[in-house]
Amino acid sequence: MKIHTNNLTAADVWAATSGLPGVFAEVKTVGSRSHARGLEVTLEGTSSRLQNNNSGDRAATWDEWGIVMKNLFRTDPDAVWGSVKSPAYANEEDFDYKTGDRFEELTHLDQHKNHNWKFVGIPREQECQCGAVRRWI
Repeated sequence: MKIHTNNLTAADVWAATSGLPGVFAEVKTVGSRSHARGLEVTLEGTSSRLQNNNSGDRAATWDEWGIVMKNLFRTDPDAVWGSVKSPAYANEEDFDYKTGDRFEELTHLDQHKNHNWKFVGIPREQECQCGAVRRWI
């Protein structure tokens, strides 16, 4: 996933994964038309699923991605995740809303390894039995 940022570096991404056992980041610094730099981030994690890049590595769980993202938003609350024109997360406030503030205090010990998302009657919102929420606009 691409991050558009004025502050973050590859070292920040690696630091954001340091407290997560079994989670490793591959980071490539690239250009960004809207920010000082872009970072292409791939996470290897503890999911039972494989990454989509044919590497054979395990994917990171949704919670592992969320913990890393929240750690990075603490350093750069204005970072944009995904496309600037249609971002997955436009900034930290957008991330918190779309994830139901799940990552304010979540640790790797509390994560749910395999969310089972279900619509609960609220448009553009899904919940998991563990209480996790994801929203989109």
